[in-house]
Formats: sequence, C-alpha cells, structure tokens
Amino acid sequence: MNPVPVMKLVEIIPGLATSAETLNTTLALAKSLGKTTARSDDRPGFIANRLLLPYINEAIFALQEVHIYFYSLCVCCVLCCVVCACVALLLSPS
Repeated sequence: MNPVPVMKLVEIIPGLATSAETLNTTLALAKSLGKTTARSDDRPGFIANRLLLPYINEAIFALQEVHIYFYSLCVCCVLCCVVCACVALLLSPS
C-alpha cells in the first residue's frame, strides 16, 4: 500500500467504547486532510485488505501456471482496475 500521506482513503474503525463525538472528530479530521473515509467494524482485514488479499492470492496462483508471464500479469493488473494495480506493485521484484 501507499504511504499514509499518499493514500486517499482512511478506514475509520470505531471501537466498542468510541463515542459519537470521537467518531465525528475523526471523520472531520480526515475530511480536512482531503481524505475519503470508509467506516468498518473491527474485523480482521477491515475493508481494503479483505478486498485486496484475494486478488494477491489469485495473482500468485496465476504466476505458478506455466502459461502466465510476470509482465503480462502486471500489464493486466494495471490496466484492469486500481485494486489490481496494487497487486502488481506488491508482486514486483525489488
């Protein structure tokens, strides 16, 4: 994922004891920083990672198949959708 200053999304995960005032302050702060917010319950992976990880797994499975080439996989990921572009970045060699 991108560094925090670059990310456009902030996932807001209120805890069981989070007050409405704290939640509203957090939402206002994120908005003042130009961020888009997504609210989620406190669950494993929240939202973004729950969506991203299956894509990463499928990309790795595809690379294991003989007829899939790394470059082709990256091109498809980047041109397919924004989430897939993250997969290409995560899989690219250092």
